[in-house]
Amino acid sequence: MKFIVTLISILFFNTLAVLSQNAPTYFQLGLDKAAQGDFDRAIYYYNKYLELTPKAEVYNERGNAELRLNDYQQALKSYNKAIEMNPSYCVAYSNRGTVLFKLGNISDAIKDFDTSIAIDSLYTLAYFNKGLANYTLGNLRASLPDYDKALSIDSALANVYYHRAMVYYRLGRKQDAFADVNTSIRLDSKNAEAYYNRAILNYKERNYKDALPDFDASILLDDKNPKVYSARAMTKCFIGDNAGAMDDYNRSINLNPNVVETYLNRGNLKRDLKEFKGAKEDFKTCIRLNPNYALAYLNKGNVEFLLGDYTAAIADYTELIRIEPNNSFGYLYRGHAMYFSGKKNDSCTDWKVAAQLGNEEAKKVLVHCQ
Repeated sequence: MKFIVTLISILFFNTLAVLSQNAPTYFQLGLDKAAQGDFDRAIYYYNKYLELTPKAEVYNERGNAELRLNDYQQALKSYNKAIEMNPSYCVAYSNRGTVLFKLGNISDAIKDFDTSIAIDSLYTLAYFNKGLANYTLGNLRASLPDYDKALSIDSALANVYYHRAMVYYRLGRKQDAFADVNTSIRLDSKNAEAYYNRAILNYKERNYKDALPDFDASILLDDKNPKVYSARAMTKCFIGDNAGAMDDYNRSINLNPNVVETYLNRGNLKRDLKEFKGAKEDFKTCIRLNPNYALAYLNKGNVEFLLGDYTAAIADYTELIRIEPNNSFGYLYRGHAMYFSGKKNDSCTDWKVAAQLGNEEAKKVLVHCQ
């Protein structure tokens, strides 16, 4: 009997030893699956490892996989466990800060980034994350020292140049913004988002012909991003390439049929091309997607007016006024529709309100009410 118990004990401890030897294999399998983008399978292998040998690094990697799956609450638990096991784990603090940032808890996220930096003053990702958090809060000037510090540690961080460029532009430092985004692209010529944002900077500066090649480059790297097609369409409108703009709006909508601004812009282009019925349908889609989108009612009302359907136009302008009671154009254009509907008294009432709201055109048309 004693022999049997001893044998069982030996087998038990031998089994534990074999399982423990497998733990590093599970961890490597998890890393491999994560690198392949199979985060569910990566989590499976990390869990297999943790069943055998709880380790802060593995909890951190599991949190990374959960973060990539947008499972923020579970990622938070994993990072908490990593920090519990290793309170000096700077990477886990930075990663937990990222989750808190995603959850909208930006003040606590910044605290975690600060803790990460206090543990390792050379950890560039924590500086970058803190800069991004301050940028999101609108603390533009506060974000710059963190971006600067990250670049002082590693001057080859393309993503930091790219984000600092956005801060510079919003602060009015346009030359610095272009310099940074140019550096970002030089360091990483495969970043579609960097080309897109340099194009946007040129678009805002009305350098439309300079913007187009960057939109093209962004699409060449990532042809599934609807916002790039939409922005390129707006740029093409300004240089008179209406056919190209229409094609880009169509592509953008095919990729994402739920962006109201794209329908609005395509509707405006159709209106300018005198395709009034098509424009009307686009504005109707805007309203279906967002029943309180004031600009869609304004534009649809204008098209109804051009089609001679004054009753429908009045209804649209009335909805605009319901959403934005102080929108002078709602009263002005509803007054126009009332006037052509033969309701002169009502039109004068609307024009007077528009004039009181400061609309200069309304003040001029009030001569018809004398």
